[in-house]
Amino acid sequence: MQAKLAFALMPLIALPLLASGWLSWSYLGADLEREARQSLNTAVHLVERALGDLVDNAYSSLELLARAPETERYARATNVQDRYFLFQAPLLKLFQDYRRTYPEYLMIRFLLPDGQEDARAADLGFDEQSDDVPFEEPLPEYSTTVVPRLDTAHESLLFYRRIELPQQFSESADGGYSLRGYVALTVSLAGIYRQIAETRPMLGGWLLLVSADGQVLFAAGEEAADAKVPVVLLEQLGRLDRPDMQKTTVQPMTMRWGGFDWLLQVHPIDADLYAVAAMPAVALSGPLTDLALKILVMTLLSGVLLALVLYLSLRRLVLQPLELLRGAARAIGAGSLTPTIAVQSGDEIGLLADDVREMGHRLSTYRKQIEDLAFNDQLTGLPNRHLMRELLKTHLEGCQLADERLAVLLLDIDNFKQINDNLGHAIGDQLLKTLAKRVFQTLSADEQQGRSQVARFGGDELLVLVDRLLDDTEPNAVAEQILEATTKPFVLDDGHYVVTASIGVALFPRDAATADELIRCADLAMYRAKAVGRNTYRYFSPELHIKASERLLLEHRLRRAVGDRQLHIQYQPLFRIDGLQLAGFEALLRWTDPELGVITPTRFIPIAEQTGLIEEIGDWVLQEVCAQIARWDAAGLAVVPVAINISPVQLLRGSLIERVEACLNQFHLPPDYLHIEITESVLMDSSPINSARLKGLARLGIALHIDDFGTGYSSISYLRRFEVDCIKIDRSFVSDICSSHEDRALVTAMIAMAGALDVTVVAEGIETQEQLDLLRELGCDLGQGYLISRPCPVEEAERLLRETSASKPWQSPSLSNLATPRSPDP
Repeated sequence: MQAKLAFALMPLIALPLLASGWLSWSYLGADLEREARQSLNTAVHLVERALGDLVDNAYSSLELLARAPETERYARATNVQDRYFLFQAPLLKLFQDYRRTYPEYLMIRFLLPDGQEDARAADLGFDEQSDDVPFEEPLPEYSTTVVPRLDTAHESLLFYRRIELPQQFSESADGGYSLRGYVALTVSLAGIYRQIAETRPMLGGWLLLVSADGQVLFAAGEEAADAKVPVVLLEQLGRLDRPDMQKTTVQPMTMRWGGFDWLLQVHPIDADLYAVAAMPAVALSGPLTDLALKILVMTLLSGVLLALVLYLSLRRLVLQPLELLRGAARAIGAGSLTPTIAVQSGDEIGLLADDVREMGHRLSTYRKQIEDLAFNDQLTGLPNRHLMRELLKTHLEGCQLADERLAVLLLDIDNFKQINDNLGHAIGDQLLKTLAKRVFQTLSADEQQGRSQVARFGGDELLVLVDRLLDDTEPNAVAEQILEATTKPFVLDDGHYVVTASIGVALFPRDAATADELIRCADLAMYRAKAVGRNTYRYFSPELHIKASERLLLEHRLRRAVGDRQLHIQYQPLFRIDGLQLAGFEALLRWTDPELGVITPTRFIPIAEQTGLIEEIGDWVLQEVCAQIARWDAAGLAVVPVAINISPVQLLRGSLIERVEACLNQFHLPPDYLHIEITESVLMDSSPINSARLKGLARLGIALHIDDFGTGYSSISYLRRFEVDCIKIDRSFVSDICSSHEDRALVTAMIAMAGALDVTVVAEGIETQEQLDLLRELGCDLGQGYLISRPCPVEEAERLLRETSASKPWQSPSLSNLATPRSPDP
């Protein structure tokens, strides 16, 4: 039955195939003839373009030769002796230089106005006789060149250029010029012949360069050298020589030539030359015959193959697809969710196969998504905390069996919360992705490849595992490589940012034996790295357990102290060195815990910055100080400025300027009542955001003080750039100013520098009368310290203000009276 159906379909298959073969032969034959005509046309136009380039280059060279100083001097010379002995050698050198540059230039001559040759530079094999007449008819007065003439004897083109110069060295008033001679250039046609030889038409055609009288100057093609131009073609050339037919391309024509039919294309070009492209007609009939045979064979083979395909397709149309679908269903049930189903059809069985494939792909996608969500971080593509714990357990088991060591490194980005708060979470995510890629590439490129794993452990933390340690120093090298990769600038949202990281290192089996314990030890070591200054790494030690417990207790008590308002503010007075008059206060934060007692700011401020409590504490200090200044002002006291310290974490928060401005407006305070103190480290951060916020505070009219000046990277440049109003010399310089020559010299230099920049100077930590007298002698403006007054509660500060108000005559002492804050740039 299947065979009968196949034979019945054969006529329906064969007839369309034969018809399509005949149509293909017809179209391909027409395309072949079009390509042949196009080949002829392309060949003659390429010859025209090559000759045109030669003519253009010759004209350009003639123009340069005619205008050359050597030529002009030679042409101007009226004395024959001078011309030959003084000017001919430079002229001939110029001609020879051109001939060396352009080998196709056979001869360059200088002709006198009467056409007589006066100087020449020619090829050694060139004919020495030159009786050429430069022009057959006079040129118009304005013309400087003439159409090139063909020299068939030397197979070259002759070019001339008139040399007309003013009658004097400067052009006359009437613009009169006189003919001083000609520059003649003979250019070889050998280069054109080479291009003709390379530009033959297809199918064994000829390409000839023919003169107007029918002489074949050059021919390319088999047996083309002996070709004679037929009379009919000579007549055609004569017709093209008419002025109205110049530059006209004759359409391809069929012509009898040498006993055969030829397809010809004729095109006139410069200098009475014609390009003739010819192709024998038999060259077209041969490929057409071969094409017909090939199409016939392909048609018959296609018919046989199609019949065979139909026969096999009918046998496999139903049974084999059903068997394949049954096998695919069994594979999916066994867990192979994407089996190969070799069923491709548009009927019901094909649709069923598509549904089975889609079901398998969806199940596979869902399984991959579940595994990816369970074991991989979606942002960085690294293993997540859960997968890393399992990997660490596996590696620990292997190290225990092989008696090998293993290191766990926990990396945390320094101040990552400020990056998120100020630049946005999108930038923070981009930073994490880039950092994860750098760490991964660092570990993949070094000796740790194959022995290391990196994972995102949560937030801004990356955990690195290195097993089978080579020696005790390998964790050091890994940590240093990671830190180096971290500190390279990050390009984020068209900005360059530099971040640092802190790394904690824990070792197996020295520090812990389980995965969780190792991670906890690395975490403690990482916090130790942050405590010692960040951008470094530290190993775990047993003492960290004790310090971690103490820090955890202190953090817990601090949170309770903030909530219960256990913090309070004391005010340390600032006095003028000359006269000891009250000039301001510095607000100092103090904490007395009911159980732990007095806790110094050096202990709880770093914890507040790390936990983010500093923002809440800073807002409370700002509100409390402004409220107190308002109460003093309402009581009629002579208010002096109060300086508050701003943490770098507060400055990084985007709303600091708005909060300060809102607080001043809330209590109706002028900006010169409030001063801001920052450390030098804040100024060293030259990021655009930091700079903009410091300038924003200056625009509010708030004076900017530099606390602990001299302990960091003191620089005059940031005193000018950030419009600093006051520097506070650190107590470490003041304490030994009377006994240390170096400290005294440094303090003297600071005071002199500040005076030159119109910046107020405050000396901190004045404890002896000798120190006070010496600072007064050096010209220091203000001072504070235990000799003058200790930090005092608000009641004592109010008493000092009342005494100041009672002193008459007296104006409100203020730092702004000593060094008025600079007006910010508009």
